Amino acid sequence: METKVKKIRVVKPKAKQLDKNSPEYLDNLIKSLFRGRQVGSLQDQLPALTTSTDVDKQLYALIGLLFKNFIFNWYPGDQSELTHELVGITAHVTRNLQQRINSFEIYEMLLDDTFTILNLHLEKIKYSKKVTTSRFDKSSGDSWADTFKVMSTHPALVDPRTQARYLEIITDCITPLLLPYDEWDSTVAKDILGIILNGILLKNCVENLSEVYMIWDIIELGCKVIIEKQENNKEQEPNRYNSFFSTQWISKAIRSLSHFAAYSTSVNVKRDYQGSLTNYAIFPFLNKLLEVESKIPLFVGIVKLSFTFLTDRGKKLLHNLATNLLAKSILNDAFISNGIKTIRNMYFPGDTVFIREEKFIPQTDTEIEKYRQKCRTVVLKTLSLDSLKHVRFLVTETDVDNFLNSFLNKDVNKELVMNLLDLILGKLFPELMEYTENEIKAHSMVH
Repeated sequence: METKVKKIRVVKPKAKQLDKNSPEYLDNLIKSLFRGRQVGSLQDQLPALTTSTDVDKQLYALIGLLFKNFIFNWYPGDQSELTHELVGITAHVTRNLQQRINSFEIYEMLLDDTFTILNLHLEKIKYSKKVTTSRFDKSSGDSWADTFKVMSTHPALVDPRTQARYLEIITDCITPLLLPYDEWDSTVAKDILGIILNGILLKNCVENLSEVYMIWDIIELGCKVIIEKQENNKEQEPNRYNSFFSTQWISKAIRSLSHFAAYSTSVNVKRDYQGSLTNYAIFPFLNKLLEVESKIPLFVGIVKLSFTFLTDRGKKLLHNLATNLLAKSILNDAFISNGIKTIRNMYFPGDTVFIREEKFIPQTDTEIEKYRQKCRTVVLKTLSLDSLKHVRFLVTETDVDNFLNSFLNKDVNKELVMNLLDLILGKLFPELMEYTENEIKAHSMVH
């Protein structure tokens, strides 16, 4: 009599699902995207893109997905060889960009140059609204935006064709400045970098950031980050307002004083500081935007008088404090890494294929107003936070409305975007200010 043996089915345990934000998940994703390079240790097999390992990993994840979706699909040759070449070029470009960023004072650009442009833009808007329909108005239209266009001085904004040609010239000039020397005559390398710079970055940047709903989205996103940070601080210190002289309050005060001393004495600049922080354009911009001087003239007068008595040492300490606080807030590896991760999650939610979600675009006046009200609500909520309660009285709801309404016209916004783009490119590539397009193409720059 035969004995039947019952087969036991062994069920293999499922592999543990890694958290998408975990370092292990990121390492595995990069290995799968660059498997042609036989990645063992990421640091050993892939060249450094920047001086930060965290930023490099986020960049490699994003770049690998871009290669997979937009280059490998149409390239018929050996993908491992192409990957090797593209990684080498990318590493050179990113290190080149980091060196260029380190070569100028980014704090002055953010606090002074940027707000000089914003201040001039705000003045032109106010003047346009003032002279519209007056005998001094030389425009053919009947709105302040038409008057603004008459004063527009940017060479790219004559017509769409001129704008496209302007961006093409910038791309043609930047490409040889970014590529390695041995790739200067490579048509494939120049075409790929040119498509990325002009087709993906510059053109989309100018067109998208000129839209009013995009500007409102950016403002709303920034406000939400501030609100979230405030809520996290409250959760970490739930009883900080209960007792003025509690142990937690005293320890926090000591930490704040030590941070103040460290920030004001440590130098976070690339050259000797000259001038005064109080001369930066951010202050007159805020004064004109919020009309601070007309609201609290005595206080403004006292502050201005106090600054006149500041010694060179005091001005230097104040400058160090501002630049270190700025570096701690946004100019750090964690902020940059999170920004790259946000872009990856936005366009590659499953870390596989490129997905561009259909974004709601307000078209009618009713939809635009509803969109504006949504942004306005978040801005007012931000201004009501405990950390901003001391300046809340300076900003009225009318100020918020005027600020948001100043972005309603796309053509007006486009001039602001183009001027800011010129500022950034001029800082990153000073060669653009010294040499002609033909000289750059002929590689006749003096290094």
